[in-house]
Amino acid sequence: IHPVASRAIRAWPPERFSEIGKRLIEKFSVSVIVTWGNSESELADKVVDAIGQGAIKAPETNTIGQLAALIQNSKLFLL
Repeated sequence: IHPVASRAIRAWPPERFSEIGKRLIEKFSVSVIVTWGNSESELADKVVDAIGQGAIKAPETNTIGQLAALIQNSKLFLL
C-alpha cells in the first residue's frame, strides 16, 4: 500500500488505506507492506499502526526504481 499522493487533492484518507490493509490481512492472511517516500514517515507510521499485526513499514523509497524493486514480487499494489 502506498498512501502518499503528490498533491493533497489527490490524497485518500489514511484511514481508508488502513481499512483496506486490515481487510486484506483478515481475508487472505497476507502481510501488508506500507511504502512511502519524500519524508512521509509519519503518514506511513500512522497507517502501519492502524492496520496492526501483519503490517510492515518499508524503507523510504525516493525513486521509481526503489519502489519497483519493492513491488516486483507483490501480488497487489494499491496507490
